[in-house]
Amino acid sequence: MYLRNFIRYMKLKLLLCFLLMGLQASSQKITLTEKEAWNSRLDSYAILGKYQQYTAVYYNHTSIGEVFFYGKNFMKEKLTTLGFLPNKTENVFFNTTANHMSVCYVVKENKMKKVYAAKLLPDFSWSEPIVIDSVISGSYRYQSNYTFVSSQHDTKILCYTSLIENEQTTMQAVVMDAELNIENRFRKTFAQTDLFISSHAVISQSGNAYILATDVQNQQEVFGKLTLVSCVNHQPEVKEILLDSKNYMFSDIHMKFDEKQHNLIVCSYFLPDKMSQPRGIFYTLIDEATQSVNGSFFTPLTLQVTNRQAGLRDLKIRDIYFTDKHEIEIVAEKMYQTVRTIQRVAPISSTSFTFNNQQEIARTVEEFSFDEIIIFHCKADGSLAWSQSVLKEQTTTDDGGIFSSFAVVEHALGKGLLFSDVSSSQNRFLGAYVSYKGDVTMKELALPAEADDWNLIPRHGKQISKSEMIVPCVSKSYICFLKITY
Repeated sequence: MYLRNFIRYMKLKLLLCFLLMGLQASSQKITLTEKEAWNSRLDSYAILGKYQQYTAVYYNHTSIGEVFFYGKNFMKEKLTTLGFLPNKTENVFFNTTANHMSVCYVVKENKMKKVYAAKLLPDFSWSEPIVIDSVISGSYRYQSNYTFVSSQHDTKILCYTSLIENEQTTMQAVVMDAELNIENRFRKTFAQTDLFISSHAVISQSGNAYILATDVQNQQEVFGKLTLVSCVNHQPEVKEILLDSKNYMFSDIHMKFDEKQHNLIVCSYFLPDKMSQPRGIFYTLIDEATQSVNGSFFTPLTLQVTNRQAGLRDLKIRDIYFTDKHEIEIVAEKMYQTVRTIQRVAPISSTSFTFNNQQEIARTVEEFSFDEIIIFHCKADGSLAWSQSVLKEQTTTDDGGIFSSFAVVEHALGKGLLFSDVSSSQNRFLGAYVSYKGDVTMKELALPAEADDWNLIPRHGKQISKSEMIVPCVSKSYICFLKITY
């Protein structure tokens, strides 16, 4: 028995060593694309993912939209231009799978808002755009922007909007597959005057759509009532599921669908009233088969963090992850803004002589701070199994904090939290790997020498496969993309 346990222990130790070696070797597999001209105020980009054997990236420069296709060595091998995109669009949304790519965009024409869609053809040209949906937009109506959502593996697309007229809210939604075939349309006018359609929504691989409605129209507010609008695919009826609040208020809402357990989770902070600090995490599970609540949990939290901003109000939920044991992990980050006035002294000159009379010149700066990352691991019964903090300090001035925050990589050892050390004069890219038991391993990812002149934007990074991560980089008037293979 002792020998058997010893052999098992050695096997596990060897496996862990090999995995750690794999993490260390990953630093040797970092590649940069060629640079492209870039105007941070006017241009846009999006990391689309894997298409066939390529990595696809959308790039819009001087109002010309293009999709770059990078090959195995991360060199640009193909390019397609979206010449049909108008100069003024409300939003551009891509859906990409291994074999299909489509684009949707919204155009305002006269008193209508129309959703157009086109798909990529085998010869890398685009089909003629078609109208997917439209809604009346006038001065006497409140019409929200269209929201687009893809399922976990991008096989289904949800497009929806809402219209408020005569104090009644009307929602209309379209469900499509990856080839833009319309599977269902939903339209519903709600009797409640305090029900507003939010931008929080998910769609499952089965095409079942879930849209969150709140009692407050401003989505940055604290909510007292949450209603889930359920649109089951291939069924005409729209169902309303009122979530039990237990007289609490809710803030910082997130939604995600668990394809393995076929559950939807709605997660937020709960607080006694609008003026109070959040007391903890609320989450509820909705079963896809029965379309009913499968459990609601209120988990109180007490934080011990290094920063003076110690309340949950400054701790923003970034994402939710599911485990194989019906447990969840919630990743959050400390984020706050500070406005400061900086005084400096300038000399005053006279025509007859110069004297050092002090004149104060004031300048207002806005600081953006992104600090600790905290992971909460909740058991299946809603209780807190463990929490873990990853310490970092990222404070920048007058830049919106674009180079701060982090990206998440799903790894064999747990989650990899990737972020830049913005306080350092060197271009350091760090990774904190958090195991499923809450253990943290910190590593520095060795960037190639040519990356020294680039500023990484980890918060816009995207994991495109089990072993690939793409992170955008900017420098002066240029942009490029960094691929990490691990």
